[in-house]
Amino acid sequence: MGTQTQTAEVEVGAGIEVGAGASWHERARDVVASGGFDPRLAAEAEELALADGLSPRDLRFLLLVTDDHPGWLPARRRALAALGSRPEAAQHVLVLHAQREAWAPPTYTESAEPLPDGGTLHRAEVRVGPADAVVNGPARTAPSPERARRAAADAVLRVLAGVGTERLRPPGMAAERFEPLLGTRLENAEEPGGELRAELVRRAGASRLRHRDALRLLFGTAAPGWREVRLLALEQTARMPPSAATLLQWRAEACRAELRHASVERSGGFASAWSWKEADGRIRTGPERVSGDRRTSLHAAAVALLALLCGLPEPRDLVVEKPQKAPPRIQPVPEGGDPVKYLNKYTQLEVITRPEPTVVSRPRSIAFTYTCEHVATGTTVRATGTARAKGDARREAAAALLDELARLDARTASRPGRSAPPAPSPVPPPSVPVVIPRPRPARPAVGHDGHGGDGGGPGRVET
Repeated sequence: MGTQTQTAEVEVGAGIEVGAGASWHERARDVVASGGFDPRLAAEAEELALADGLSPRDLRFLLLVTDDHPGWLPARRRALAALGSRPEAAQHVLVLHAQREAWAPPTYTESAEPLPDGGTLHRAEVRVGPADAVVNGPARTAPSPERARRAAADAVLRVLAGVGTERLRPPGMAAERFEPLLGTRLENAEEPGGELRAELVRRAGASRLRHRDALRLLFGTAAPGWREVRLLALEQTARMPPSAATLLQWRAEACRAELRHASVERSGGFASAWSWKEADGRIRTGPERVSGDRRTSLHAAAVALLALLCGLPEPRDLVVEKPQKAPPRIQPVPEGGDPVKYLNKYTQLEVITRPEPTVVSRPRSIAFTYTCEHVATGTTVRATGTARAKGDARREAAAALLDELARLDARTASRPGRSAPPAPSPVPPPSVPVVIPRPRPARPAVGHDGHGGDGGGPGRVET
């Protein structure tokens, strides 16, 4: 028996022809985020499910984000019934949901048992959810590992959607409700309230606060009612290098400030400090921090300056989490390469979400559009290819999407998801600090928006 993380390989070109306009999950977002129910949206979702017209994002939203209002249940049943023609869709929906909620990717516990006839029975069970409340899905068996994983993914998706069994939902808010609620409370200078405070504590404790949310908490308010969760946001930043440097850089860009750091080798290791020069020339210098490792000293000094700027005490004696391996950089398609295959590659590496295709037929041409999300930044990227044949239009769209993703990836190399800290120059003397160059103004990119069973029973949550 072993555990591994799997992302299903699926041809990204499969799709249905649809008209222009916002997708179902985009139109349903405000209603669902507010905890409401719209019978017209539910009926439309059911019709789309019958036509196999729900995208992975639509499926995620319908199955995993909508609340327990009974009006959603017929559409959820219909959507899961339609997954029989898309055997890998359940795996894609789980991966997409984990990315959106800042969970670890789904993992599969697998084993194999020899059969009397010489064959092998494979067993798989999915683990998915936040670290403090992991859901263990029902175990499923099949003649091959791939089919066992697909059946296990389908089973846990049914448990999370509450179709055919009691619904099992991890504690806390969905991202679609949490993010606008946080923004509204900060913008209106309101207190966080008990429910939002509990969600912030939960997310910060599991290191699930996104960079943009931590930045809003640290600099968006200084009200006493927010102090506890602001401290937690700063503690999470301190645990996760190089988050402090990233947040300082973002804040400097917003304030038109100049950010510098210096690192000097001494007998006890490396001494580092950061400074902040305001647009009017005023300079604030953070305290020096010393460590035997240059990157560790730079991170500790960045945390110290960040605490100084946002008016909070510097976290002490925290266990720093090991930085994740930097994801591969997205590159344009090499000459002679198949862009669709390269999109599959980056999808499997979880650098982007699965591209969603849209096809529009015209009198003498076909317009093929791919839409996906750049995981490191959460940016939605869209590109269209036009040709007389659908296959040619699909390849044109794939190549154009990769070009846009490569440009976005290059511009945001220092943003969330990149584990490498700002690259230090050779050790300078104390009087000559290293200057972090301001990034070039971003050029606008096209289309950016900002089952066999073994009786394993229902899933369960580990807390």
